[in-house]
Amino acid sequence: MTPKAEHTEPHPHRMSHKKSPHRLRQAFWVFLEHWSPRLLILFALITFCCRHLLGPWTYQDGFLGAIMVVFWGFQEWFVHNFLLHWKPMTLLGREIDLTIAISHREHHAQPWDVDMAFTPLQVYTWAPFVLVGFWFLATPSAELALTGILSYIVLGLHYEWFHFLVHTRYHPKNRYYRQLWRNHRMHHFKNEHFWYGMTLLYGDLFFKTNPTYKNTPFSAHCQDLLAEKHPY
Repeated sequence: MTPKAEHTEPHPHRMSHKKSPHRLRQAFWVFLEHWSPRLLILFALITFCCRHLLGPWTYQDGFLGAIMVVFWGFQEWFVHNFLLHWKPMTLLGREIDLTIAISHREHHAQPWDVDMAFTPLQVYTWAPFVLVGFWFLATPSAELALTGILSYIVLGLHYEWFHFLVHTRYHPKNRYYRQLWRNHRMHHFKNEHFWYGMTLLYGDLFFKTNPTYKNTPFSAHCQDLLAEKHPY
C-alpha cells in the first residue's frame, strides 16, 4: 500500500460516524431497530395498562414520580462512576468483572458505534425481576408499586434515547439538551473521570464532577478505560 493510499484509508470510527443518523426522524427509526428500547417501550405499556386498571391516578402517583426524577440523577452518577467504570479486581485468586463494565469499555473504545450505546440485553434477564420485587416490597400498595416501576422504565427509556442521540451526528436544538450533549461528548473525548450524568446535571454538580472545559486536562485513556489503574 502506498503512503498516499494509507493516508486516505478511512478510520473505522469515522466510518461509523458517517453512517450514523443526523436528523431526528431518521434517528428515531434507527433507535427502534434496537432491542433495548423495544423492550422498554413494551414494559412501559404493560405497566401503564396494569396501573390504569387498578384505579384512578392520585397525587401520590405524581409525588412518587417526582421523587424518582430526583433519585434518577444521583443513580446515573453512581451507576456510571462505580459500575460502568468498574475496574476488574482479583478476589481469592479469581478475577471479578462486570458484564455492563465490559460492554461500557467497548463503548468507550468505539464511541461512534451506535449499536454499543444501548444497555446490554443480558441486563434484561435479571433487572426486571429486581425492579418488580423492589417496588412491591417498598410500597404499601400495588398502585404505587406500578407507578414506581413505570417511572423507572420511562426514565430509563429517556436515558437510552438521549444517550443514543449523543453518539449520532444529530445536534440537539434545546439549550438544556445541548449542555447534556456537550457534557457527554467531553466525557468521551476530553476526560473520562468527569461528566457522569447523562440526562440530568445535578449529580455532577453535587459531586463536583462538572468542571469547566478549559480547566480540565485531556486524558489519554478516554477510549481505553483499563489503560490507567488510578483516576486523577
